[in-house]
Amino acid sequence: MSVRHLALVADLLDVPPTSKLMLFAMAANADSRGWTTIGNGPLRKATGLSERTVRDTLKKLREDGYIERTSGSLAKLKIPA
Repeated sequence: MSVRHLALVADLLDVPPTSKLMLFAMAANADSRGWTTIGNGPLRKATGLSERTVRDTLKKLREDGYIERTSGSLAKLKIPA
């Protein structure tokens, strides 16, 4: 768990609630550098969101620059400090 990244997510003001929930779930599974390997299934379980909502929200988070997906379930949180 990256406490630093959890705090950065908590400070985000202009992020929709679903996106913020997803970022919290990802930060809870991230290392201190922001790398996380949480996949769509565990994200669905952690958030209670549908498969489609998880997929669409991940796409939006990538487009908005909050995450960088590298391969498979590996992603890097890019939350501004």
